[in-house]
Amino acid sequence: MIILPDEPGLSRALADCILHSASHCVSTQGRFYVALSGGSTPRAAHRLLAGEPVRSAFPWEHTSVFWVDERCVNPDDPASNYGNACRDLLDRVPIPRKNIFPMPAEQPPDLGAIEYERLLASVFELPPDAFPRFDLVLLGLGNDGHTASLFPGDPAPAENGRLVIPVLGGVPKVDRLTLTLPVLNAAAEKVFGVSGREKADAVRAVLESGETRLPASQVSGTRTWFIDMEAASKLAGTSGGGLNENGG
Repeated sequence: MIILPDEPGLSRALADCILHSASHCVSTQGRFYVALSGGSTPRAAHRLLAGEPVRSAFPWEHTSVFWVDERCVNPDDPASNYGNACRDLLDRVPIPRKNIFPMPAEQPPDLGAIEYERLLASVFELPPDAFPRFDLVLLGLGNDGHTASLFPGDPAPAENGRLVIPVLGGVPKVDRLTLTLPVLNAAAEKVFGVSGREKADAVRAVLESGETRLPASQVSGTRTWFIDMEAASKLAGTSGGGLNENGG
């Protein structure tokens, strides 16, 4: 994990991480596939990506943007992850519109999940029963240990065949669409951004207490955790500094 002194420092670190990953992927494979999340911490990072000097350095032409999850609301709704990403980032940078793939949140949730699943299969040219491999998925952590729209006590985290599923949950409790755990785990890199003292118990539960029942604990593979000092305040021996976490 990488512990930053405050939320602005965390947002800068997230933006730098996304830029580095995009630049590396485009230079080595010609394309960067990223899935974004909502929430206040990613929004601040999105605004930094839209500003200089990052805006001019980012390979927008070769970037394809997807979403980790979405509330089933109109894009104009303040709760829309896609709408906020457009306002903070996508409407302010030279990314081709054909490279932006929002979840179909205005459809009935069951139909929206099927449609996004088909879109992923088409864009990634998936054979049957395969999962897309994003270069990076940007994730958050809820006070209850949820990530994406995968909530503790809900059957959704146990789904192991679908790419996208409808979920009713969260605060407020609304219909949502979310990528499944197998899709998250198939990504080359999972990046968590967590800020605020209200997240400290969840951070400790996921990173130190071995709470495997929590959806965030079930994200596996190469993970990088960016955490501000307040969110890290209940970790043993918190002293700042950094460590990338690879695997379990």
